[in-house]
Amino acid sequence: MKKENQKKDKQIQKDSEAINKRNEMILKQEHELKDKQNHLDFLLKENERLKTQIQNQNQNQKQTQIQKQKPIIESIPKKQKIKLLKESTILNEEYLINLQKWIPNQNFFKLCKLGFSTKNDGFNTNDFHQKSDDKGETLVLIKTEKGFVFGGYTSVGFKHFSLSKSVMDYPYQYFSYPDNFSFLFTLKNPYNFPPSKFPLQKKDFPYAIYSCNYSYGSFAFGLSLESSGFVHQGNLKADLLFNSTWNHVYSDFGINYQLPPGFTYGGNKKKNLKDSKTFFSEGGKQEFEIYFK
Repeated sequence: MKKENQKKDKQIQKDSEAINKRNEMILKQEHELKDKQNHLDFLLKENERLKTQIQNQNQNQKQTQIQKQKPIIESIPKKQKIKLLKESTILNEEYLINLQKWIPNQNFFKLCKLGFSTKNDGFNTNDFHQKSDDKGETLVLIKTEKGFVFGGYTSVGFKHFSLSKSVMDYPYQYFSYPDNFSFLFTLKNPYNFPPSKFPLQKKDFPYAIYSCNYSYGSFAFGLSLESSGFVHQGNLKADLLFNSTWNHVYSDFGINYQLPPGFTYGGNKKKNLKDSKTFFSEGGKQEFEIYFK
C-alpha cells in the first residue's frame, strides 16, 4: 500500500512538473508574441510617420514649385487670368502655368480669348471652321470623359482654303503646311506621366499642321506621308486628329512628333515599351476648347 502511494506521488509530481514546464513555455510564447506585436506596432507607427513626412515633403516641394512659377502666372494680367479660368471648363491655374511656360510667345495668354468650345458652340462643322480658321496662333485643349487633358499648339493656326468644282468628288481633301514652333502636350493622362510638351521630330516638316474644311470638320497635328494626296475616310493618319463633326480624337502619336520615355510607335513588348498610339486615344466623346488672339 505504501509503495503504491509513493508511486502515485511520483506520478503526480511528474505531471505537475510537466504542467509547470508547459505553462512556462506558454508564458514564454506569450512574451515573444507580445514582443512581436509591440515591434509590429512600432513598424506601423514608423510607417505612418514616414508616410506623413513624405507627404509633407511633397507638399512643400509643390508649394516651392508654385512659388517659383508664380512670376509666370503673374505675367498674365489678373483680369485676363480670371476671365480665362471663368470661361473655361478645362483650364485651371496649374494647367495655365505649364502652357504659359511652353508657348514661345509669352504674350499669348495676355491677349488670347476662348474662340470656340464644343460646350458653347456645339459640333456644327460650319461654325467650327468659321470660328477657328485663319486666326493665327492657336491653342487647342481637349478633355476626355475620364478627365484626361491634352492638346496642341500651332504658331500659324488652321488655315481656310476654297475647294474648286474639280475636287467636289473628294470631300476629304486637306491643306497642310509646316510649323517649327508647333507641339503637342499632355497635362493629365492615364499613365501618370508628368505634364509635358512634345515638339516635332524634324524641323521644316511640310505636314506639321493639317486642315480639312469641306464636309469633314477636322484639323490635325503631324499628317502622315501615307496620307498625301486626296484624303479619304479610313486612310488618314496623324499624330493627333480632331474631328468636330463626330466630336472625337484619333491618334497615331509618334509619327512626326517626339515621344515620351517608355513609349514607341506600335509598342515593343520585348523592350517593355508602350504603344504611343494609346497615349491620347480614348473612347467616348471629348470636350474641345480653342484659343487664339
